[in-house]
Amino acid sequence: MRKLLFIFFIFCSISFSQQIVNKNGFPILPQTGDWSIGTDAGSFISFFGNIFSGDYNPVNISFHDGAFIYVKRMIKDDEANRYKMGAFFNSVTEELEFGIGYGSEKRKGKTRLQGFYGYEGFVGMNYIDQGDGKDFITSISANIFIGCEYFIASKVAVGAEYAYGPTLSISNKINFLLEGGTGFIRMNFYF
Repeated sequence: MRKLLFIFFIFCSISFSQQIVNKNGFPILPQTGDWSIGTDAGSFISFFGNIFSGDYNPVNISFHDGAFIYVKRMIKDDEANRYKMGAFFNSVTEELEFGIGYGSEKRKGKTRLQGFYGYEGFVGMNYIDQGDGKDFITSISANIFIGCEYFIASKVAVGAEYAYGPTLSISNKINFLLEGGTGFIRMNFYF
């Protein structure tokens, strides 16, 4: 009987200790039904670095460099739908870019450090005035991705991601590329 109670105690302590909470009792990891808003952390790191160093280096925010708004909806504790949107306008070069995307993400891990993987598609449009004529480019991409997030506070995560897949660009001619994005640094706020 003692062995049975001991096994039951171990089983209960393992199964109930899976939810990580902060010192105030709030869950640290995202849960089913949570939403997330995130963006590229590289631009923010450059911006704050410029403030503290005293240098004036303009921060180029363009979704060619990974600056998007990311929205996630946790449909399960370990699965999310991802939505991506971005826009950029430069009045000097008269360049306009915008795009939207959708994907699915699976998550692994029960600690503050969580891995994730999945797929996403993206459609972007780019309008450029090149001086000798205007060019309108439509790009369609499909990627697989892998990455990780570390929860630095309750439902606040910093992470990195690598994506790889084909991109089809359509303008005066059609280009097909197979490319990957090297390590985008992201910050996500879950609520």
